[in-house]
Amino acid sequence: MKDRDSTTGFIEYTVRFKKKPKKIPFASQANIVFDRNPPVTTNRAMARFIKGISPGIMVGYSALPSNGGYSARGPLQFGYVLAPYKPYRPYFQAEVFVGLLQQDDFTGTVVKDQRDTLIGGLPVLITGRQTVTTTRRNSFEITPLHYRYNISNWIGVGLGAMAQVNISEQTTVENKVYFVSQPLPQTLTTMVSGSSQKSSVTWLGNWNAAPFADLQIGKVRTGPVLGIRYIRLLKGDITDRFFLYAGFKL
Repeated sequence: MKDRDSTTGFIEYTVRFKKKPKKIPFASQANIVFDRNPPVTTNRAMARFIKGISPGIMVGYSALPSNGGYSARGPLQFGYVLAPYKPYRPYFQAEVFVGLLQQDDFTGTVVKDQRDTLIGGLPVLITGRQTVTTTRRNSFEITPLHYRYNISNWIGVGLGAMAQVNISEQTTVENKVYFVSQPLPQTLTTMVSGSSQKSSVTWLGNWNAAPFADLQIGKVRTGPVLGIRYIRLLKGDITDRFFLYAGFKL
C-alpha cells in the first residue's frame, strides 16, 4: 500500500459477553481478513454504556398510629418514579405523589356538665359535652432526595427526605351534648344531640417535610415490588407514618 490514507474507513461490530465485564469502559479491536491475506487490525475503540432511565409507578396507603385523642386515616397515594435502569450500584431515585382522602380526627374528652334544660321541648339532664374535630385534606408530595441500594435482585433499601404541600383542606367541628330524659327512669339511657360547623376549603395551605427509611421486596431492579416506608413528619399531631405500597419499574 503506497498511500495508507486511502485505506481509512469504519467498521461496525457487536461485542457479546460470556460474563459480566469487570471493568467499564473497556477497549476493543477487530481483525479484518480479506481472502488469504494477513488480517488488518483496526484501531482500539473505547466502549461505554449509556445509562438508561427506568420509569415506574407506585400505589399505596398510609397507616398512621393514634396519638391520644388524635387519629388519622390515609391518604391513598399515587406516585411516579424515575431511577437508573437496572442499577447494581447505589443510586438516586426521584418520586412525586398525589395523596387523596386523608382524614385526621381529634376527639376531645367529655366535659361533665350536670344541669337541667330543654331539648326539643322536653326536660332533660345534661351529663356532658364533647368536641370532635375532623380535617380532610388532599396533598402533593415530592421526593428530591432518595438514596437507594439493591442488596440483591430481590431486596432493596433506601433513605431519603420528602416535602409535602396540602392541595386542599377542610375542617369540620362537631359539638356533642350527652343527656338523659327527665324525670329520671330507673335505668338511665344516654342520648346524644349536637351540631356541626364546616369551614371553607383552604387551597395550597400547610406544608410539611419528613425524613424516611424504606424497604422493598420483589424484583427491585426492574419489575414489581412490595414496600414499606417509615416516615417521620417534622410537624403535626401525628408525626409517625407507615406507607405500605406496591410498585412497578420498567
